[in-house]
Amino acid sequence: MDDVRPFVERASVYVAPLRIGSGTRLKILEALSMKKPVVTTSIGCEGLDILDGESALVADEPEAFASRVIELLQNGGLRRKLMRGGYELVREKYDWRIVHQRLDQAYCEVLRSARVPAVADRERLEYPEPVYAT
Repeated sequence: MDDVRPFVERASVYVAPLRIGSGTRLKILEALSMKKPVVTTSIGCEGLDILDGESALVADEPEAFASRVIELLQNGGLRRKLMRGGYELVREKYDWRIVHQRLDQAYCEVLRSARVPAVADRERLEYPEPVYAT
């Protein structure tokens, strides 16, 4: 698939009107990491720590959803607030280094509870440093 970032970059608002869903919400996290204000549904932000009006706008009914998109297009201050809030959310909770650390902690807990001797005395597992795209 081609790189979608140029398309997202040109957008004023990122809309994710998910009405059914499963799996991860990586496209929303990608938009937030690109400092794009997001309008989504409750299902669209399920599993993410999004706060309505702080890191994104959330609406479930079609008319309300459309109204939130229009509100965001017309309100530069709200767009900037969501751009900052969404970006900070991604940096604080979904950065790969943070996810890696939480996953590492979870693995160590599981192994400690299973009484795996090689891990029981260690604080963390040994992994190579992640490589991030620049």
